[in-house]
Amino acid sequence: MDSGKNQEGILNLHGMQITVPRDKDLVLGRSAVCDIMLQHDMVSKRHTRFFYSLGRYFVEDLNSANGTRVNRERICGIRGLVSGDEVMIYPYSMQFSIQDVDPHAAAQESGVSSASAGN
Repeated sequence: MDSGKNQEGILNLHGMQITVPRDKDLVLGRSAVCDIMLQHDMVSKRHTRFFYSLGRYFVEDLNSANGTRVNRERICGIRGLVSGDEVMIYPYSMQFSIQDVDPHAAAQESGVSSASAGN
């Protein structure tokens, strides 16, 4: 079943590709403590979080004042994501995608072998 490839969630925010980590939350908002700062008055301090759980990627609105939308539908709480979903934190629009990643290629690029990475 293992094809030697992993998948990673990617957010495309105005041409910038942001990887959604599998091992921690990715929080977007206006505050400097967020992983990604979105500097606009319509964005809450801690607006939205993206996370990976049980083999899927999710987005959660963090009780923001102006909401989070997936494919133009305002969400309440947590929503599962699929490749091609559009996530809107007004006025920011992001395209979510899932991409295959070859873990051996990533290890070679970083200069780390699979054996030394604990695999």
